[in-house]
Amino acid sequence: MQPSDMITEYLEAVREQIRWKRAQPMVLEEINNHINDQKNALIEEGLDEATATYKAITEMGDPVVVGGQLDHVHRPKPDWMLLALIGGMLLLGFAIQFFMDSAFDRGWVLQQQVVWAGIAVIVMLASYFADFTIIGKNPKTIFRARRDNRSLLFLYRGSKWRERICNLSAAAVSDRLRWFDLQHEK
Repeated sequence: MQPSDMITEYLEAVREQIRWKRAQPMVLEEINNHINDQKNALIEEGLDEATATYKAITEMGDPVVVGGQLDHVHRPKPDWMLLALIGGMLLLGFAIQFFMDSAFDRGWVLQQQVVWAGIAVIVMLASYFADFTIIGKNPKTIFRARRDNRSLLFLYRGSKWRERICNLSAAAVSDRLRWFDLQHEK
């Protein structure tokens, strides 16, 4: 077997153990560099190329074990504590809204908030686990698409959409002020 074939076979065995595809090229390049450096050092000591390659690969260790260890190191890990904190804050916000809205018997606002919060959580999780290197490769295209979508939203929905948001906000503020006045009159 040719020395380059031995190295390729070793690298392929290591690659099969690493599940995160984006880490594979970098890791395999690093291992290939280590093997070649060790092979060159052994050739300088007087070994022939085939023997030096075999010895360098043997010194690297079992490819399944090496690949398993590298898979453990090069695995994207979500920050579960951050996600739990966000979930807790979301539930706290629902509790506060529930107690404030129950004073005015406006459960429909809370229902709307739950629906929109559910949509927001889905978008947040999708954003959290998304591969943002795509943005780095195509920033102008993504910026234009986002700008165009926002422009289309206001173009089609126009002033009715903004009017609804303003009316809902004004109604919520006036209800909160009325509740505050009632609490202080007692």
